Amino acid sequence: MSARVAQANDGAIALPQQRLMLARRLRQPPAAVAGETTVLISVKPHYAQLIETGEKRVEFRRRFPREVTGGRAIFYVSTPVRRIAMAARIARVVRGTPAVLWREFGEVGGTTRGAFDAYFTGARTGVALVLEDVRVLRPGIALADARLRAAGFRPPQSVAVLAAGSTVGELVAARPNQFV
Repeated sequence: MSARVAQANDGAIALPQQRLMLARRLRQPPAAVAGETTVLISVKPHYAQLIETGEKRVEFRRRFPREVTGGRAIFYVSTPVRRIAMAARIARVVRGTPAVLWREFGEVGGTTRGAFDAYFTGARTGVALVLEDVRVLRPGIALADARLRAAGFRPPQSVAVLAAGSTVGELVAARPNQFV
């Protein structure tokens, strides 16, 4: 960090450096986290609606952290919604070939065979996250929320493991009465 940036911040960490530190924490969570693992998953609005209504009880992913075998999922709904909108319990993480995943979960995956095949094109393996206890957050936490901005929050492209005490996890946990 340059001396000029340090002076301008009165010794505080520069914003780009804070974002870099946050990105490192999301990519490399602590090896042993007390309690359950929490992941932040980006989904498109169409799929978020299907998860909310119960038509989609499995979330398919091309990649998913191998160390995560269950826990809690917090869902960020992408553009145009751009908000954290729900949470669910990950009851099981099933890894397999796309053919095996479709055979086992196609009926509850909330997608067509064509869309599924297009998503997994070129992938030898994939992951099915079996979701239970889906809770919708009303109102959701907007991407423009000052608390998220202050923490340097950037939604993941696909999925991120949240460190214990993360801002996102704390914001969702602090709003139990706003889940429907």
